[in-house]
Amino acid sequence: MKRSKQLETLSFEHHDGLVVANRVKRGLEKQANTAEMVAYVLHIWDTLLVEHFAQEEATLLEVLERTPDARERKERMLKEHQEFAGIVEKLREGVDIEPNLKEFAELLNNHIRFEERELFPLVEELATEEELEKIGRYLHEKHVPGEKDWGPAFWA
Repeated sequence: MKRSKQLETLSFEHHDGLVVANRVKRGLEKQANTAEMVAYVLHIWDTLLVEHFAQEEATLLEVLERTPDARERKERMLKEHQEFAGIVEKLREGVDIEPNLKEFAELLNNHIRFEERELFPLVEELATEEELEKIGRYLHEKHVPGEKDWGPAFWA
């Protein structure tokens, strides 16, 4: 899907997020070491997702207040961001590890698909060119490319 230049850093990170979701899913299928998978998910959360969610919330919320449909999608985005935090907290506490890893992977995949297919196109439609440029400057300034070696190959 063609993404505006202003939102491209978020989309680049979404691609990386789909890789993460697939790795966790494959790790579970292969009954990999859950301690390694939890460490992986916590690393991704702490080093990539927290900042990614903060950037989305810092740039998109105002635009997503413009229509009832946009507000509904904004609420879904925020709700899912909170769901991630809840899953991560359970993983940190060692609660229901496998079900929470599975939920994390499924939510990450579905959340990214939702943002790419519904949320971002709506932002691109509702925002003025000036707003998109402001969003783009902020995102490009804040963007730090994610690391490409994401730890042990428990998914192999």
